[in-house]
Amino acid sequence: MGDIVHVTIKDEVLGPIPYEVAHDVPGRLHRATAIFIYRNATKKEVLLKRRSDRMDRGAGQWEPGAAGHSRTIGLTPELPLETGSRETLEELFQGAETLPDTLDLNCVGKLHHSSRASNNEWVYVFEAVYDPDRDVPFALNEEGKEWRWWKWGELVKAMDEDYRQEGKERVLIFTQTFHNVMRQYVPFRKNKKSAIHAPDWHGNV
Repeated sequence: MGDIVHVTIKDEVLGPIPYEVAHDVPGRLHRATAIFIYRNATKKEVLLKRRSDRMDRGAGQWEPGAAGHSRTIGLTPELPLETGSRETLEELFQGAETLPDTLDLNCVGKLHHSSRASNNEWVYVFEAVYDPDRDVPFALNEEGKEWRWWKWGELVKAMDEDYRQEGKERVLIFTQTFHNVMRQYVPFRKNKKSAIHAPDWHGNV
């Protein structure tokens, strides 16, 4: 992986930073995205992707349908929407040149999370609605093992049970990053009032 976007605690861009340096101890604050793709506008089912067993972090664990880091092209940082669109295209529609026309990513906010000493991120959260009758089928890249639609209530219950296993010998079903994102996203989704920061019209928060 190339350089990713290094930022301040206020999410001000500092410049490019190598992936390995950003995830060294202590972790350097950087930008990332998490994309929640719903089966339809009711938001009763959400897409999750299971990470490949070959991944260096979170192997075999579930995470949002698409997620990843903002990159820099030379000295120019990707905008969060550019990152979300690229990650969705790369991870769910391998081989396609563009996203389906009906799949619109909507940034609902951003949140800060630090899952461990080596991971410190501002995560931009996107939502999208996938139309299985109109959109092209999913085609995972090498980072994904499988995908599945989860009923929202089932997911929240499973993550709560998974969270209670944290620190025990059992391997978590969901990635630690996904747990941290969901702790802030769930109350926002329920009543739009939580620690998640809502963006203004041009994507700043």
